[in-house]
Amino acid sequence: MIGFVLSRPTPLRLQAPKLLVPKPCLGAQAQKLAPWCPSSKLHQSHRPVRSRQMAISTATTPRSAFAVEPWAVCCLLAALVALASWESIAPQQAALAVALPAACGWRIDRATAQRSSGAVHGSARALQACALFGIFSFIHQPHAGEVAPLLSVAALIGLAVKTLSLPWKLPGNGKIPWWPATVLGLAAFSGSSEARAALGLALGQMDGWPVVCAGICAVITTLALVGWSLLVVRGDHGPVQIMLAPVLSPASVFPLAAVNALMEEVEFRMLLLGSLLAGAATGSPVWVSLAMVLHATYFAVLHYLGGFPSGRFGFVLVFVWGLFLGFLRWWTGGMVLVLLCHMQADIVVFLLVMLEERRRTEQEKQPKAL
Repeated sequence: MIGFVLSRPTPLRLQAPKLLVPKPCLGAQAQKLAPWCPSSKLHQSHRPVRSRQMAISTATTPRSAFAVEPWAVCCLLAALVALASWESIAPQQAALAVALPAACGWRIDRATAQRSSGAVHGSARALQACALFGIFSFIHQPHAGEVAPLLSVAALIGLAVKTLSLPWKLPGNGKIPWWPATVLGLAAFSGSSEARAALGLALGQMDGWPVVCAGICAVITTLALVGWSLLVVRGDHGPVQIMLAPVLSPASVFPLAAVNALMEEVEFRMLLLGSLLAGAATGSPVWVSLAMVLHATYFAVLHYLGGFPSGRFGFVLVFVWGLFLGFLRWWTGGMVLVLLCHMQADIVVFLLVMLEERRRTEQEKQPKAL
């Protein structure tokens, strides 16, 4: 027979285990036992970190101080081309060529609000340094009767002033090119014939192949703008739609197109491009090509940030269009055909904005289905 013998249970005493607190590692012992000593910093650095903490620390890692900005690389390339064309250009023109990529970087950094990374300050300081170099080099070695140094300094001042926070602002500041208009006004009334020719204050060639090319450009520009509006963004024109729709009407399209074309051409094709191509600079094909690319890039960057067309596709369209307008300006020696091409493009833009606004208004009037 199998039976169980029940004995009286012995009471169990539970005692809390003693916590072993490691002693701090000191002296030479700390160096030998650093990876295993719990109190050492090296041991703490070898402890595993949770994945979430690693993700947060990786996301908040500050930008490397040695990161090279694209605009800085473009500044270096512009400086190399300027050195290769040094015999044909003035030092102030070289400074202007280096300043234009910095101006593009400052515009992009300002629009994307990357002030914490220091990129805005870097591009602005580079632009201001180019302006100071142009001013001091002009004062140190004045070029009496030469137009290229004077116009280049004026263009550098116009670019650098935009990066400064001035306590006062002119009416329409940021939209009306007061400084380029002042420079052109002084050149028109008191400047030499060379200065007026450099700024494009002439009719230029109005017959032959330039007119044919301008007509072809008008057709291609119309197709590109309509395609971007209808196929790429599908009527979502961005801030341009909000800003222009309330003031546009069939009677105001042509005057507004003429005013906008004149204001933009005064700054880009007349002052900036005219300063780069003034004097003997047109004798260097490499420098002429660089001037075309730089001024068209700066023109396209401003449209990329919020113009019509905008975005990457708009940047490509405006860059190619700006190259053609610059070439037409250099080819004809005047600004009439350039202004007409710009006005035609602005008329198409304003008509597309009006049609989109009308479509939105009619869509709002339609009763919504329950």
